[in-house]
Amino acid sequence: MNNYKDFTYIELHEGKILANFPNVGDMLFSSYDEFKAYVDGYLITKKFFVEIEKELRNDIERHPKFCEGFCEECSNMIFPRMEIVMKERNSKKEPTAETALFEKLASAFSAYLHGNKKESLNHFAQLGAIIFRCMEHVQKEVEAGT
Repeated sequence: MNNYKDFTYIELHEGKILANFPNVGDMLFSSYDEFKAYVDGYLITKKFFVEIEKELRNDIERHPKFCEGFCEECSNMIFPRMEIVMKERNSKKEPTAETALFEKLASAFSAYLHGNKKESLNHFAQLGAIIFRCMEHVQKEVEAGT
């Protein structure tokens, strides 16, 4: 038995990892890196999800009606262009948190505007992942006092 951040796991043949998670049970991972990414992601989301959930409840209470609509009429011109610009920028230089966030936001709305609702949902989920990672980064700076 091995341990990674208080999660016990067993190394199986061909580098596979078997681990047990609370409320989930046994999970099989194809590699140690996949297992570590799962644990790290779980710990990050668990840490910030409570805060996000609290803000969501407060927002629903303050604003029971979410918005008047989903997109502005001019969004058909803005988001597809923004998506192209951000993808081009991020392919030429290392993305920053800001440019990664803008690219994914533009991709989500662009897909929605083109009628690709499932793709849009996927991009919004990826956007959520970027937000969690941004929160983790800022939290580390808060803890370091920088």
